Amino acid sequence: MAAQKIRTQLEFYFSDANLRRDRFLSQAIAANEGGYVPISVLLTFNKLRQLTTRVADVEAALRDSQLLELRNGSVRRKTPLQEKDVDACTIYAECLPFNVTHDQLRTIFSAYGNVEYISLPRYNNTDRSLKGFAFVEFKTPEEAAAACQALRPEEPVSETTSAKLWHTKAGISAAGFGDDDEQPAAAAAPAAQAAEPQPKSKRKIRAIPLVQWKALKEQYKAALREQVAAVKAHMQHDAAAPATSATAPADPSTAAPAPAAATNP
Repeated sequence: MAAQKIRTQLEFYFSDANLRRDRFLSQAIAANEGGYVPISVLLTFNKLRQLTTRVADVEAALRDSQLLELRNGSVRRKTPLQEKDVDACTIYAECLPFNVTHDQLRTIFSAYGNVEYISLPRYNNTDRSLKGFAFVEFKTPEEAAAACQALRPEEPVSETTSAKLWHTKAGISAAGFGDDDEQPAAAAAPAAQAAEPQPKSKRKIRAIPLVQWKALKEQYKAALREQVAAVKAHMQHDAAAPATSATAPADPSTAAPAPAAATNP
């Protein structure tokens, strides 16, 4: 069981889905002859280090790997990185329970196809709480479309609902989809492993294609920019208007008559 977990984690590190986002590992592959990465480097990765700290364990786990090969204490892929339209294969899913896990999401979305990557953005606060939505990458666009068809929002998706569908301020970062606690998603859980209890939520999970989510996000941001511009213009107009002084001189025509001069008897 331990060897299988080590192999699954390493195959995820070298998977197409992860290498498109993992700049450090991609640079390490490019910097080493033949694309080999020393096991000693891989053992510095947090999730692998939680499974083992021994080079021998990694070598034993990868002997039967279909994706990776060993040479002199280093690891590399057997096949080159495949080109793929990632956006077409990715969906945005929201209304998730705030205690949901990667394994639970994998169980849910595997009903629609082969899940290759799951991104669960978190807030940059003390407890790193989940934001309540996820990005799920499938193997093919058809699988992503099937998930969206099954989980489509009940209300029409338009600019008026974009604020509901885009409730992250982080957006999509250059390295991926935002603050993420990624997990290997391509490998299925062992059949003997007990199913994880599903989180309870009063909200129904809904999903739309990533390309549609991006468009709604841009519409939402454009609407915010217009509102900010309108507020600034109103403030500038108020600042330019002449102020009326409370001590301005009174109109002579409305001034009270001066008291008559006193006369001596």
